[in-house]
Amino acid sequence: MTKFVRTTKEIKQTGDKKKDEALSQLGKTLKKAELEAVRGVYRLKAKPPSAGTLALYEPAANTRAFAMKSGARLLVNMARGFFENANISLHRNFGYPFVPGSAVKGCTAHCARETWRGAETDDQKLEIARRIVRVFGFPTNDAKLDADLRKNVPEKELPDSAGKIVFMAAIPDGRVPELCVDVLTPHHSEYYKKSANDEEAKATDDEDPVPSFFLAVEKGATFRFALRGVNGCEPADLDFAEKTLKTALTLNGIGAKTAAGYGWFEENDKISKMLSRAEALAASGDSALVAKILAMKNSELGDFLKKETLSGEEKNAFKTALPELTNGQKNKLKELWKKGKGAAWRNLSAIFGDEAENQFT
Repeated sequence: MTKFVRTTKEIKQTGDKKKDEALSQLGKTLKKAELEAVRGVYRLKAKPPSAGTLALYEPAANTRAFAMKSGARLLVNMARGFFENANISLHRNFGYPFVPGSAVKGCTAHCARETWRGAETDDQKLEIARRIVRVFGFPTNDAKLDADLRKNVPEKELPDSAGKIVFMAAIPDGRVPELCVDVLTPHHSEYYKKSANDEEAKATDDEDPVPSFFLAVEKGATFRFALRGVNGCEPADLDFAEKTLKTALTLNGIGAKTAAGYGWFEENDKISKMLSRAEALAASGDSALVAKILAMKNSELGDFLKKETLSGEEKNAFKTALPELTNGQKNKLKELWKKGKGAAWRNLSAIFGDEAENQFT
């Protein structure tokens, strides 16, 4: 701040006719400095989602969960203003970036309507339209779609209703994503202001570029998505919602400036495979504890084994989960076994008996 005051006085004392422009440019520089300061605080204070929160994003009865990795920078909630979460959607308690459930649902609904418009036959269109009603409710907020439904579906089958799926907010997969300072630089600000009301307005080269800085979530961040069925939801409803959401994220993107390439995702095969395995185990009636073990980070796995005693259910679940553990998780087990002592070593010995030596060496 002292530097800012001194610099401001220096500009005013120069007598330069363009001192106002110089002060304006200083303000733009400060905006970038302010955002860099926000990034610094974010790095120090932001925390990843808690284990309890991540547990809500694991497969369970009537719940679909999967992970997607951002292939571009992500912008969410830019319209809320700089002084509220610095133009980005941050968790009010933990500080990590997230995508609100309303945005996830809106992104999916838009893609579903585009799928309906692109259907090749009337029967396909009607089938998709009915599924949209079940997933998102009725009316659908699309005049053409609503008119088509009223034309082809009996009125008694179209009561005003909410959808049968809850779209949960997308959250980081256990790690705090990196934030970056991005910039948009309009070169013809005055032209853009005038062109809305003046058809003869022209863009000239005598205007100064006006850089506008903003925060974005850096690409490469992995987010978890979850869909939860309610009110008589059917497996086909979840299938449709999951497929449509994945299509929307990969083809259309989510958040602001998607037309400029922001906000698109690709599936994180490693984590999605883990979640799919956990979902299959849950569906087959195996212990939900197995799914929990498969979802553990390496450090969490170590903490789990360092407990003084494991119950019989925990031992059985761990033995069942072993073949599906990642290489990183298995290396963690080998590291714990090599110590030759401690609670983790004793628990591994109790779980695997004589097989432990072959399993972890």
